[in-house]
Amino acid sequence: MSTTQGRIVGIVGNSVELAIAEQSGCGSCRSKSSCGVGTTRAVVVDDLTLSQLRQGDKVEISMPTAMTLGLAAALYIPPALGFLLGTVIATAWGAGDSLSLLAGLAGLVTGFFAARRLTTLLGTSPQPEIRPQRD
Repeated sequence: MSTTQGRIVGIVGNSVELAIAEQSGCGSCRSKSSCGVGTTRAVVVDDLTLSQLRQGDKVEISMPTAMTLGLAAALYIPPALGFLLGTVIATAWGAGDSLSLLAGLAGLVTGFFAARRLTTLLGTSPQPEIRPQRD
């Protein structure tokens, strides 16, 4: 389970806006909040029924690892396969390097559209679990 901490910066209806500190530096560094490596980004999460949470509360945000990996696969594999298939098919038909590259790029773009359609069909709308942070 992937877990991070955040703070509620706004609540509108059933949507909660969270400020999440991105930790791009060393995970074991104790000074990551003061060194400037970690930046903050806002995320809006819909359909929450957490009435006990208020603006300014610190929360723990978690998402199952399987969901994270599944979404990553659905978004990255189709474009990569599209590029490879476009290039291989064009080369097999005797196209030169330039045409094979163009076919690969067309496959890449097609793969991006396929990835978007795949995530829409699967209904994968990643909604993390949000709990009040334990002190």
